[in-house]
Amino acid sequence: MTKLAIVMGLFVSAARSDLLAQETVGMHADIPYAFRIGDKLVPSGSYLIQVSGSGIVVREEGGRLVAASLITNPASRGIPPERGELVFNRYGNEYFLASVWTPDSKEGRSMIKTKREKSVAGLAGVIVERASIRQGTAH
Repeated sequence: MTKLAIVMGLFVSAARSDLLAQETVGMHADIPYAFRIGDKLVPSGSYLIQVSGSGIVVREEGGRLVAASLITNPASRGIPPERGELVFNRYGNEYFLASVWTPDSKEGRSMIKTKREKSVAGLAGVIVERASIRQGTAH
């Protein structure tokens, strides 16, 4: 039993240090429309979007946590955005955060579509909209 506890402790410590070692990139964006991140509806406004490893955290500029999503997929593209980019899928008048791209990186994070987005997508055509990052990165 003691060996198991030691092994589990080492595993948790290694996993935690790996997570802490991952670089966190924070970006400021002004989003002019309400949007959904996961199942949560978020009002228009100024936000800090933090990307770390496979996770995305969205906070109001004042610091209040709005949404955290650790369920993302890696994404890549040929040309990296200079200032970073948020990509939204728009169906009618509903916006869903689809992906987050950090400045000067070909690698991004893609959101997994929720049941609501899949349902709405079946009723209307998708329009892709992009919101540029306001000030590059922030720490």
